[in-house]
Amino acid sequence: MSALALAQPVAATTGDGFHSDALKLESFARIPPGFDVVPLSGMAAVFNPKWSDIIEGRYYVVESQQPTGGMSWHLYDEHVLRCDRDGSPRTLLKTTRRVVQAIRRENTGTAWWFVHESGFSDGPIKDWAVGHNIVGEVVGIYQPA
Repeated sequence: MSALALAQPVAATTGDGFHSDALKLESFARIPPGFDVVPLSGMAAVFNPKWSDIIEGRYYVVESQQPTGGMSWHLYDEHVLRCDRDGSPRTLLKTTRRVVQAIRRENTGTAWWFVHESGFSDGPIKDWAVGHNIVGEVVGIYQPA
C-alpha cells in the first residue's frame, strides 16, 4: 500500500507510517497557483508554501541540504572559501524534500517528532527549532485527469 491511501476526499492512512483519522486531503487535477508538489511513494503530494502554525498530526514538507558525494561540511566550507578567492564556481548543495507527519510523544514534553514515510522519526525537536526546515503544509495529492 502506498504512503497515502487515496479516496474522495483523500484520507491519510497507512500501516505503520503516515496516519491520521481526522486529516482529510484534497485530490487535485491541477496544481493551484502558488502551490508546489513533492514526490511521495510514486505519487505527488501538493503543498502550500504559505503555512502558519504547526498542528499536531498534519503533514509537512521538510527540506534539507548537504554537500554532494562524500564531501563533509568542513571540506565544503573550505571549497566555498577557495572558490570565493579564485572566482571558480561553487559545488552545489544537494537539496532533498520529503513529507513528514508532525507529532508529539509522551515523555518528551513539548518536543515535536517528524515521522517519515518509512515509519522512522526524527526527534525530539524543540519548539524553537521545529520550523526551520519546513517549507510547506501538505494539502492534497496531485491526480491529473
